[in-house]
Amino acid sequence: MDSLVGSSLQVVLEIKEGSGFSFLNHPLIVVAALNGSKLESSVIKPENCPQFDTQLLWQSEKKYLRRLRTGNTALKIECFAVIKDNKRDRLGYILLNLKEAQIIPRNSSIAASNPGTH
Repeated sequence: MDSLVGSSLQVVLEIKEGSGFSFLNHPLIVVAALNGSKLESSVIKPENCPQFDTQLLWQSEKKYLRRLRTGNTALKIECFAVIKDNKRDRLGYILLNLKEAQIIPRNSSIAASNPGTH
């Protein structure tokens, strides 16, 4: 992290697709929270393997992000079915430890590694 240039960094959560959603007949939405700051995806139509194709982005200062990582802060990602009148039914959630996130310099040609390719 020390090798990153500048004091402003971005935390990027990229969600490509899902699997096993054939039981749903309502649209989906993903809500991600990092230390109380929530972002949400657009509404995704229901299907067995939905194409979320979503990027959620938080701006952060390097010092603040370092503090979050050493404090074992987790990124909470929740998936909801959107019921009529914008009511939401939570389907589930996962917690991603920020300490395990890849750090990639902003203007780097390095792509994020896919865990399935190791």
